[in-house]
Amino acid sequence: MPSSLLHKPWLFLRLLLRKEKLKERSYLTIMDNISEGLYQSTINGSFIYCNDAFAKIFGYGGKEELLNSVSNISKELYTNSTQRQELMDRLNNEGKVVGYEATVYKKNKDIIWIRINVAKSIDEYGNSYFEGSVVDITNEKRTHHDLILEKSRTQSLLKYASDIISIIDTSGITMYQSESVERVLGYSQDELIGKNIFELIHPDDLETIKNIFYQRIILDRKNYTETYRFLHKKGHYVYLESEGSNMTNTPGVSGVLVNSRDVTERFIQEQKNEQQKLKLIETNEDLDRLLYSLSHEVRGPIANLIGLIELHKMEYPNEELDSFMEIVNKTTNKLDDFLRKMVDYSFNLRSEIKLQSIDLNTFIKGQICQFNKNYPNKLSIEFNENTEVNIYTDSKRLEIILLNIFQNSVHFLDPSKDNNYLKIELQTNEKSVVLLLKDNGIGIEENSLNRIFERSYRGTNISQGTGMGLFLVKEIATKLECKISLDSKQGLGTTLSLEFPKNAVN
Repeated sequence: MPSSLLHKPWLFLRLLLRKEKLKERSYLTIMDNISEGLYQSTINGSFIYCNDAFAKIFGYGGKEELLNSVSNISKELYTNSTQRQELMDRLNNEGKVVGYEATVYKKNKDIIWIRINVAKSIDEYGNSYFEGSVVDITNEKRTHHDLILEKSRTQSLLKYASDIISIIDTSGITMYQSESVERVLGYSQDELIGKNIFELIHPDDLETIKNIFYQRIILDRKNYTETYRFLHKKGHYVYLESEGSNMTNTPGVSGVLVNSRDVTERFIQEQKNEQQKLKLIETNEDLDRLLYSLSHEVRGPIANLIGLIELHKMEYPNEELDSFMEIVNKTTNKLDDFLRKMVDYSFNLRSEIKLQSIDLNTFIKGQICQFNKNYPNKLSIEFNENTEVNIYTDSKRLEIILLNIFQNSVHFLDPSKDNNYLKIELQTNEKSVVLLLKDNGIGIEENSLNRIFERSYRGTNISQGTGMGLFLVKEIATKLECKISLDSKQGLGTTLSLEFPKNAVN
């Protein structure tokens, strides 16, 4: 030390104080630049010091703003003043507290969670004060809270879900079982844990389930769903539909995750449906046999009867008897026509569609020729041929359609007209082929048009038809994916349109 300072003690004291201030200033600079929130406070709850990081945790722009704004820590920062009192009591007893968690207000009154590390200290004058650090743990708390909430939700879902969630190890032992098992199978959640599930599977289903479990799920690592019978606690079997997933390599599962649901009612209903289906097939087969009988065993004698009536009229002409025989003949023909339509209806309902390429011009001319042969002098059919038009459709069904339209025109003849005709025309465009059939019969009343395709609806009392013709035409057209429309004016006639779709045109 220089000798001059010894003779000037006041200068020595000034230099010593300056040195201490420089040391304190350096210490405060370090504290201000540290990222952790640091503070000092009095026992009474006012701040002595805080750094900027501390102020920012509480939403203030800097330490000066916080120190000038907060005069009572307990009332202004803590959401509950008892928290600071609890902290002080622990400090008085322990001297320091590590990891104390509390909720506090930010400047904007938002509530955050903080973790405090604090110790009790004494200054150079013997006064006690607190100094420590603060960390914002709000996000940590929220994450923890969310995890707890998610766990609670998951447990609630598993408890009240209709499905059973199980974790099975690779030997078939139950490691986890959801609470829903009690509602579905009668067992408590713990009863099945540690038990081999294969002991509770119906013997007839056991080999199948074992093969699926070990081969498909364990070895092939494929998800698989199967229905089988599982023993209920009361002793009866329940049909379960289970989906198994190999999660042996998934942390937290380490086994086969099985999701099962009770499908007993559905299975029983499916069995009933299958029985009803078989019964319906049997009934349909009986109906087919009946219709076959009608076609061959009943229509045959009717045809013979019609022939005998015609023969009797020719061999034994009798004006009075002939009128009676004509009534019998019309009635018999009507019955034969009805039986034929029933057979055709059955054919359309049950026979597969057999598509083939058809030249419409040739086909229509053939049907006209056949109709004139069977119904001579009944109707004048005029056909305006178009250029070659081929469609891809079912010839048998198209034949039934044309025959019934021809017959319908006969049934709706206008006796007041000298020439009853049916005009047939083909129209083609890029999208379709349209078959137009127009007659000049008695027509149909406007209020009957919306019902004309109904089964057994005749439209007029004058008609001698059975009411099955147009119904059958509509049914077959629908099956062939053909659009059908009808327009009619009473006293003028009827126009029927059949539109074959573009994909049916060859």
